[in-house]
Amino acid sequence: MDGFVNLLKPPGISSHEAVQRVRRLLGQKTIGHAGTLDPAACGVLVLACGQATRLVEFTSSLVKAYRAQVVLGITTDTLDATGQVTSHRPVSGLTAADVAAVLPAFVGEIWQKPPAFSAIHHRGQRLYELARRGEEVDIAPRRVQVHDLRLLWFRIPCFLLEVKCGGGTYIRSLCADIGQTMGPGACVLTLVRTAVGPFLVGDSYTLAELEAMTQAGDTSFLQPLEAGVEHLPAVTLAAGAGARWQHGQAVGAGDLAQMPPGLAPGYDCRVYTGDGRLAGIGVVAAGVPAEAWHLRPRKVLRY
Repeated sequence: MDGFVNLLKPPGISSHEAVQRVRRLLGQKTIGHAGTLDPAACGVLVLACGQATRLVEFTSSLVKAYRAQVVLGITTDTLDATGQVTSHRPVSGLTAADVAAVLPAFVGEIWQKPPAFSAIHHRGQRLYELARRGEEVDIAPRRVQVHDLRLLWFRIPCFLLEVKCGGGTYIRSLCADIGQTMGPGACVLTLVRTAVGPFLVGDSYTLAELEAMTQAGDTSFLQPLEAGVEHLPAVTLAAGAGARWQHGQAVGAGDLAQMPPGLAPGYDCRVYTGDGRLAGIGVVAAGVPAEAWHLRPRKVLRY
């Protein structure tokens, strides 16, 4: 079984546990996920089955969308409602305009410090393991991309925020930083991931739905391999070039029956056979002279 599954992860289980449950449901060991969701969060968790696991790395550039319900005046050690309260400050007098006024500072490429309670590795251990033992780690800030922030509603002390961002962005940290900028601090009450690129929460399947469909022999929940990489430009191999590609050999521009204009060194591309099957992912490599570029295989898929 090869393809992607748009799972509606429920709150209360880790992404790893969600993967384990789907492995048992589908009777398939080779399943991974594209982008961890916190245990307390719910929403879109993109699962990769079979050969799709080899394409997960190319989903990292997909834009992710979230809706976060935030409470002002309360901070916790986990930056959400699951943690221990570390401060409680008054918020009287704050308005929706006050929230809206600080949001532009958090749009674009920003520096962000990941939460202490996160799955990031530090010297062979997860940060949350160290945090649970009370060990403090100086976490270096990272550059992340926030594409859009919108205030959907405000009712003191809470507000609802819609976020569109790149991979590696921690919504808990973002909301905590917004609260700190406003003064009283803040933490996330609820968090829903509403989209990962083309995978939308409205099209996702619950674990119960997957179980029922699997028992009925219905695999329509499985999306094709292309679903996770459709944001990449596509090229088509000419007749005779497929065998070389399958053996991991580079192909030149003359070996392509179809290609989009403007390809340049460093571009990743979907590679198709002449009959429309996805053969893998290639990267454009410079040649000598420059116009003699070639396509080097990054992932070769069985077909």
